[in-house]
Amino acid sequence: TSSPRADPRISPTPRGSRGRSATDTHHRRSRPGGPSGRTRATLDRVSEPARQFFTFRDYVDLEERGGVKHEFLSGHVWAMAGGSPEHARIAANVLILLGNQLRGRPCAVFDSDLRVRVKATGLGTYPDVTVVCGSLELDPDDPRHHTVINPKVVVEVLSRSTEDYDRGEKLEHYQQIDSLEEVALVAHD
Repeated sequence: TSSPRADPRISPTPRGSRGRSATDTHHRRSRPGGPSGRTRATLDRVSEPARQFFTFRDYVDLEERGGVKHEFLSGHVWAMAGGSPEHARIAANVLILLGNQLRGRPCAVFDSDLRVRVKATGLGTYPDVTVVCGSLELDPDDPRHHTVINPKVVVEVLSRSTEDYDRGEKLEHYQQIDSLEEVALVAHD
């Protein structure tokens, strides 16, 4: 089989780095309602749509075969390129800070290797940092049991190429997760 990087069905999603000195925190209840009709348009701005329709199971199979992470929505898959060293450093620092704050509590902090699915909208993605409290609730549509559906907190470190999407449509998707209490969007210079 070919590498996911060379798979003609997948369109790459550039991830740059950008910053401002700010951290935005959004409460789940701060914007009621589901993702707007702009979801498709925003995703198109982030990258070209995939050239083939995927089921969620196809997407999970693709993730298991290759070394590139992808985002999934409405049968389409987008490759997620790695972030800058600054992006990685900030995500690691947030992970450490949250881990220290939650020590002794029934919560676990995960890095961007944990896939999260928004059951209400179908979005499958990899937040930079995820906190799950209590038991992990695994997506029954993932036969490998590598996808959680009950994050309590998600953190996204913003980059130039994804900031509008992270602040807009992706945030609206996250707000549909019943267990979610906080979304932190971290911008940096």
